[in-house]
Amino acid sequence: MDRGSRGQIQSSAVPNRPPQRERSRTMRKENRNKNNANIGIAGVHYVVSELAIRGVIALPTIRNTAGYDIIATSEDGLWHANIQVKASAKPGMTWVAPRGTKADVEERFKRGPDDYYVLVRRVGETWETYLLTGQQAYENVLAGCEEQLLKGRAENNVWPYFSSKNSAHGGELWARAWKEWRQARVGHNRVRPRLARRR
Repeated sequence: MDRGSRGQIQSSAVPNRPPQRERSRTMRKENRNKNNANIGIAGVHYVVSELAIRGVIALPTIRNTAGYDIIATSEDGLWHANIQVKASAKPGMTWVAPRGTKADVEERFKRGPDDYYVLVRRVGETWETYLLTGQQAYENVLAGCEEQLLKGRAENNVWPYFSSKNSAHGGELWARAWKEWRQARVGHNRVRPRLARRR
């Protein structure tokens, strides 16, 4: 409190306090980030539960572990899969990855023979689920990056994203791949996931 020239007590402004509009914007962003994080966590546990029902041992990694969200294995240990889950509650067949460069895509997206990406989208009380191999995911995201570069976006400021429009019949094939992903015996008692083939 400050005393004015006429002896009246005047309120002094609170130092370093952002304007109301800025505080509201910050709170909305924090709530949005929190909701996105919750959707991501829920998506991972949904995939784990679905794989468990199919007889696959699926273990979520520690939160924010680089590379993979789920490590899955058959009961006999002869097959395993490294899984990244991308979850969204937004409409449309697009899942956005962290911003970066085209070179980041080369490094960030795993495409080994045992690498898979599961895309899940929350729709009402259910989940829509799609499965891509690591190579399919890499090619899909790379196509999106190249499209952005052709439109003039700076190479160090692209948004890697998964989108069905980047692959012929992508959504249909990815949905079928997830539904048909199950353990199948293939010679020498080796277990491999069965994926829908591109037609």
